[in-house]
Amino acid sequence: MKKVALSLAMMGSIALAGYNSIAHAGGYTPEPIKYGHHEGAVTLTPMVGHYFFATKRQVNNRTMLGIALGYDFTNNWGGELYVGRLQSSTKDSLHKGVNTTLYSANALYHFNPGKVFEPYLMAGVGALDMRPNGTITTNNPDGDDPAVQGNISAGGGLEVFAASRIGFRAEVRDIYTISGGRNDFLANAGVDILFG
Repeated sequence: MKKVALSLAMMGSIALAGYNSIAHAGGYTPEPIKYGHHEGAVTLTPMVGHYFFATKRQVNNRTMLGIALGYDFTNNWGGELYVGRLQSSTKDSLHKGVNTTLYSANALYHFNPGKVFEPYLMAGVGALDMRPNGTITTNNPDGDDPAVQGNISAGGGLEVFAASRIGFRAEVRDIYTISGGRNDFLANAGVDILFG
């Protein structure tokens, strides 16, 4: 069994070396990526989505407007900063207004770079700024204090490129607040514009 594995490894190495020498001798260069994410690209993505608050929060779900700025470190790996904002209200009889801003920094992995369809996964950290937070405590009897809550998030989506540098993107994120164990969700869609 070891001899077979060793023989296959040697044949594979010889074939790879032969391919490389033929490719370089003939002036072969890899075909450039025609669509989507590629090393060195900068992305700007205006987005609109729906934010689903955890039941514990007692805040109404609302539409969130956001914008993302990203950079592709390789053809597959990228980083992205996202800011989203919404205005909502509490579910209690007071219906207090709640202004919410979501900040997040995410790592993205694109499975099919250079193709029209690019599925991806994302994970990151962030903060949710709620003013007022609506949470009634001894120190905050009316729930009027603002709160900035750290979170971790993970999600995935699909990007479809209509042109080499313009893609339509849809995704879902699970946003878990570390303090208090609140689990929110964000469903987002946007237009990805690539530069570079």
